[in-house]
Amino acid sequence: MARPPVDRYDLAVLTVSILILAVVYAPPITSHIVRVAGWLTVATIYVGWMGFFIWKWVFDVEL
Repeated sequence: MARPPVDRYDLAVLTVSILILAVVYAPPITSHIVRVAGWLTVATIYVGWMGFFIWKWVFDVEL
């Protein structure tokens, strides 16, 4: 069982995560709660992505 190739969903998760962190760490936004919320959002996205990635890997699904 080979690792599934990187597809558009994987790249979308990476891009959105980077954009969220870039907005959260922008100079005008310095609140601690906003940064924590940004990291929690990224963690939630990654949990969903890992479930999707494992599903693709185990069931050998091509999208």
